[in-house]
Amino acid sequence: MKPVRPTMTLSDEEIRLILRATDSIIATGGRTLLSKILKGSRDKKLLALELDKNPSYGCFSALTLEEIIVKIELAHPAQLP
Repeated sequence: MKPVRPTMTLSDEEIRLILRATDSIIATGGRTLLSKILKGSRDKKLLALELDKNPSYGCFSALTLEEIIVKIELAHPAQLP
């Protein structure tokens, strides 16, 4: 059975913000860490890696982590199981 993908679409700006944040965590973390960057989390690991300095840090602060992960999956469809 194929995973069901949400029917929402992302703006070019949302995709750009997600990809910009992704660059900072290559070989460091996955979707959870990426969602925390985009949320603006004060997570210890995130701060230790100075990911709060990422230009996309906090850009989706009004969303829940679950909502942010949906956006990440939409921006990176090739990485879905």
